[in-house]
Amino acid sequence: TINMHNFTLSHLTAIDGVGRRLPEISGYRSDKSVGLFYFLWHGQHEPGNTVRNVTELLKSNYADLFDRDPQNPVVPKNAWLHVHEPLYGYYNSLDEWVMRKHIELFIAAGLDFVTFDFTNGFYYDGPLQNFLKILREYKDAGWNVPKVSFYLWIKGNELAHRLLEEVYNNEAYKDLVFRTGS
Repeated sequence: TINMHNFTLSHLTAIDGVGRRLPEISGYRSDKSVGLFYFLWHGQHEPGNTVRNVTELLKSNYADLFDRDPQNPVVPKNAWLHVHEPLYGYYNSLDEWVMRKHIELFIAAGLDFVTFDFTNGFYYDGPLQNFLKILREYKDAGWNVPKVSFYLWIKGNELAHRLLEEVYNNEAYKDLVFRTGS
């Protein structure tokens, strides 16, 4: 059990879906940085924001889930899939309320950085600008916000150049970009 008398945001514990409890973790190590992957693709690719939940499909349409026929109406080729319903429900990454809630959780958790997954080769301009705008707002209000970084696919030269121009070399975001030792 957690000793509530010593509880702070630097004391973390977790219980997974099958009831296993992780030991309490507390304190900080100044020689380490903590981050997470973040996906900006929600609602950006599916017409009409079609939601496909793998967990539900395994229960009801098991065969269709593995049928990669491009004409498969249940799971078309290259469909965007969820494993579970997100905390705030299925959402579009342009939803400022959801993004704000995520950033508040990241601040509370003391994250050092957030890495955006751009490995599918798309540049998520609207969601990225939305995230950076909210991050800037919190930073300017004095919050210790996580910085941003990007994970690109192997042929991501075009994306890399665009990110250099629009984010890394942009004076408005220089203090929001994660750099080794930052």
